[in-house]
Amino acid sequence: MTTSPNANETLSFFNVATACLKRRGARLTKPRLAIIALLSANPYPVSAYDLVAISPPSMDLDHVTVYRTLSLLEADHLIHRVGSTGKFIRCSHIQDSHEPHYMVTCTHCGQVAELPSAPRVDQVVPPAGYQISGYQLSFSGQCDACQGH
Repeated sequence: MTTSPNANETLSFFNVATACLKRRGARLTKPRLAIIALLSANPYPVSAYDLVAISPPSMDLDHVTVYRTLSLLEADHLIHRVGSTGKFIRCSHIQDSHEPHYMVTCTHCGQVAELPSAPRVDQVVPPAGYQISGYQLSFSGQCDACQGH
């Protein structure tokens, strides 16, 4: 279950994310660093609009910068898009290989957890005339804390 990140998880995500941006030649601007810090500290899925709303007013983040930064982080598998919600969550497996893994979202509180094993979607055979270029697979249910509410 995803809970509040501890200091080591937050620092680890921040360090790995900034190192990945450096490797790809992206500048480490104050807005990008602020976005990474916000994602580090937030255990729940957030949208670009959420990030702008929770950023300090002095940061003056704009949506274009947020979307571009989210795109870079997603390309490096550091964050994951949560189903069709338009929200993102930091990856809890940033030190592991980036085999596909999937998340389950609590329908009551919105908490997200990564599934320990994944279905074999790489074995899907497309219908005649189709070439698959991507897919979305999302799971929902209730976390331990919300069951019975």
